[in-house]
Amino acid sequence: MGYRLSIEDKGQGPQAVFEARHTWALPLVAWMMSIAATPIFLIGLLALVSDLQEGVDTGASLIISGIAQLFLGASIAIHLLPRLPKYITFDNTLGAVIFLELRGDKSTRRSLLPYRDIKGFSIVQTLTKGKNNKSHRRWWVVVEKKDNGHLCLVHHETREAAEAQARSLRETVKLSDAPTPEENTSAFFRLESRPESAVVSWRPHRPILSASTGLILFSGGLAAGLGYMQTNSTAGAIVSAFMGFGLFMSILGAFRSIKRPSVSIDPRGVRCNVSGALLTSQWEMDLSQVGAISFNLEANASTAGKLYVFTKDQVANIKPYRPVSDPDFSHIMSHMGQMSQVKSVSLMGLSLGQSLGLEQLLQREIRKMGGTEAA
Repeated sequence: MGYRLSIEDKGQGPQAVFEARHTWALPLVAWMMSIAATPIFLIGLLALVSDLQEGVDTGASLIISGIAQLFLGASIAIHLLPRLPKYITFDNTLGAVIFLELRGDKSTRRSLLPYRDIKGFSIVQTLTKGKNNKSHRRWWVVVEKKDNGHLCLVHHETREAAEAQARSLRETVKLSDAPTPEENTSAFFRLESRPESAVVSWRPHRPILSASTGLILFSGGLAAGLGYMQTNSTAGAIVSAFMGFGLFMSILGAFRSIKRPSVSIDPRGVRCNVSGALLTSQWEMDLSQVGAISFNLEANASTAGKLYVFTKDQVANIKPYRPVSDPDFSHIMSHMGQMSQVKSVSLMGLSLGQSLGLEQLLQREIRKMGGTEAA
C-alpha cells in the first residue's frame, strides 16, 4: 500500500494531495483469515474433546485447532494495526501538511506538520531481489524533515518519473515564507506541566486486547507444538518449549502493557519509561546533550516504530539514512550499528498523527526547559 499524488486547485491555488491506495486490502485479508479460521478452530476443538473422551491420540486435533488459532490471532493483530492517513495535503494557505486519518467509527483525526519543519523534497533508490535473484529498482519521492526524519510516500519504476514528481512538488509546495499554523493539540497525550518539570504520558493501544491476542497466538502455537510432539517427540519438544516460553512472555506482557508509557523532562535531562510486551525501555539523557528528536515513515508501514532521540554528536556523525535507499549491505549493517546506539521511544500502537503529536510535544517541552534540541 502506498500513496497516489495529485495536484488540486480548489480556488486557493494548487495543492499537492497524497491519497492512500488500496486501504481495503489488509482489512479484507484479516476478515478472510477470521472467516476461514473460526470454523476450522471449532472443528479442531470438537475433535479434541472427542479424542479425549475416547482416549485416543490427540495429535491431529491439536495441530488443526492450534494452527487455526494462530490464523485467528494473526487476523486480530492485523485489525489492531494503526491506520495510515487517508489523505496527506500540503496546504500553502495554512503553511502545513495536513494528515487526515479515517478512524474505525467513521470520525476523522487531523494532525499538522508545519512547513517550517520541512527541509525539502528528494528521491531515493530502492533495490530488492526478485525472481531468479534479479534486482528490481524503484525510486521513492521523499519528504525531508529538518530533524533528520523523512516521509517516503510515493514510488516509481523509473528515476525520470520520480524526479518529475519531486520537481512538481517543489513548484507546488511553497515552503518559504509560509504562515505559522496552530500547534497540534491532542487529548490522547496527558501533559503534567510544572515550572521545573514536565511529564508526557499516554494510554497504551488497547493493552488488554493486545495482550489477549498475544495469548491466542502463543497458545495456538503451543497446541500445535504439543500435537506435533505426539508424532515426532524431538522436534515437538523443541517447538513446545519455544511456544511455552512465548506464552509466559505474553502473560508477563499483559501485566506490563497496562502501565502508561511516559517521558519526563526537567532541567537535568530526559527520562524514558516505556513498558512493552517483551522489552522495557528505560533510559536517561542530559538535556544539554539532546540534539534532535525525529521519526521516519515508510508508505508500507502502518506505524513509525520508534521516535529517536539523538545526541548532538550523533546528529553530527550519523548521516541521514533511509532503510529503503541503499542497496549496499555493508552500509546498511554499519548504519544499523550506529542506530542501535541511539536512544528511542517506542511508538508501537500509535498512528502517524499520534507519533507526530508526540514528537512535537516533546520537542516543545525540551525547548521550554532550556534544551537546544534542533527541531
